[in-house]
Amino acid sequence: MRKKKNPPLFGQSIPQDCAYCYHNGGSVEEPVCTLRLPGPGGDCRSYLYDPLLREPRSTPPLRTNFDPEEFKL
Repeated sequence: MRKKKNPPLFGQSIPQDCAYCYHNGGSVEEPVCTLRLPGPGGDCRSYLYDPLLREPRSTPPLRTNFDPEEFKL
């Protein structure tokens, strides 16, 4: 019996970016490949997406200008 393959976390079409690669030994601003492969912008055969390196988007601002009429029953 075959095991069902889990879908990727953020979709199928994640563009290659050295900042989000598993082999990134530097920071997100200045990625350094631990495999010593070509720098950013080049296609890398060893690219592995690491979702833990991605920073989440900031939360949207809360709406604070409520009308007191909205809370009446």
